[in-house]
Amino acid sequence: KGPSPAWCSGPAVLDDVPPQRLYRLLVQRVAVLAMGAFYITFRALAALVILASSAAADEFNASDTKLGLPSVSLPRVIKFGLFVKNFYGIDFKQGKFSADLVTTLEWSDPSAAALVPAGSDSLALSTEKAASLMWLPGIAVTNRDKKGYEVISSTITVHPSGTVSKVERALAVMLTGLNLAAFPFDTQMLNIIVASTAYMSDELILVPMHDDALTNVHDDIFGGSDFTYRSCSSYAWVEADASLSKSRGVLAIEVVRSTAVYVQSLFIPAAVVLGISWSVFFFPFHPSFAMPRVATSMISVLNVLALQTKTQDSLPKRDGVAWIDVFDEVCLIMIFTLLIFNVVLQYLAQWHKTGPTLVLLYRMDHELKLVIPCLSMLCFAVLFSRTDGAQVEKTAELVHIIIVLGVVGYSALMLLRLCSVGKEAEH
Repeated sequence: KGPSPAWCSGPAVLDDVPPQRLYRLLVQRVAVLAMGAFYITFRALAALVILASSAAADEFNASDTKLGLPSVSLPRVIKFGLFVKNFYGIDFKQGKFSADLVTTLEWSDPSAAALVPAGSDSLALSTEKAASLMWLPGIAVTNRDKKGYEVISSTITVHPSGTVSKVERALAVMLTGLNLAAFPFDTQMLNIIVASTAYMSDELILVPMHDDALTNVHDDIFGGSDFTYRSCSSYAWVEADASLSKSRGVLAIEVVRSTAVYVQSLFIPAAVVLGISWSVFFFPFHPSFAMPRVATSMISVLNVLALQTKTQDSLPKRDGVAWIDVFDEVCLIMIFTLLIFNVVLQYLAQWHKTGPTLVLLYRMDHELKLVIPCLSMLCFAVLFSRTDGAQVEKTAELVHIIIVLGVVGYSALMLLRLCSVGKEAEH
């Protein structure tokens, strides 16, 4: 009893308050108390979150201090060495090569020296164990194929001086760009690229090791392949793409293709097919030999197409013209030209079985024994004088000009001589 609150109007005695009025008053008070409790709880939870975040940040900073990160000036310097222990070949259709790779990393972390037991020269840890105890740069091969990196062994060694080194051996499949313009006289650069998967160039930079024991290619690893080792080099650079800026390290291996295999599998078979096709003009120029002459030419065309298909199946699809494309084209054009001349002579011989025209046809048949081989040899001389692949398009144009001038020129001369003999026969 007593005076009613300002927010409550009505009788001063609760006994005189109607039940409905009393129920509403009770609901209002409970609602106010609930809102107040919710507000107080929300503020308490917010304060707890802020305190937890602050504690986590302090713990993170404390752990960083323990790992020595703040004491190291940015960017951190990571020395790297890449050693190719074995080579498993190049897949030209997929643009990949496989190798047995040993990666050596070295950096300075003074706080990691606390992990070394007193009196010990060093402490060896597995990479998984070291990741939970100390900072790691997260260096990986970035041009590896999907699921193309299998770790064989990985060890991290900590020295009392604070020097940390990591040695990892892995079977790796790397993606690389291949230049096939000069195939099969090509030189390839096989690049192995490493970079940090977590840190940008302003936080971490790579520096190559110039120790041949750590950055090199093992002797005689290309003995079982059709490549010969020429040289290797290691360097680092900063690559900036949009907001991505990474320090990358490279081991570039230069290899030269050995053409001995292709002499046996490509050039000698092509030369044999060309020789067989040229032999048709040594067959007797007689109607009974028309079928063997034409059949030999047709079989030669089919053999060249088979060789060309075999060669192209081993190479990837490409936009530009390669040296081997021009070589295959010359072989095919020369044999097809020989087939056309052979058919034309046989056709004319069926219409002129006697007289000066037949004599001229015999003479042309003998001339083609030299014309086609000489024209072919001239084209091949131009081709084999430019095997570097630097100007394949210009080489192809020059060969086309030689073929057109030779074939069209002799065809025009042949037509003029036939017309002249025909006029003489009429007179």
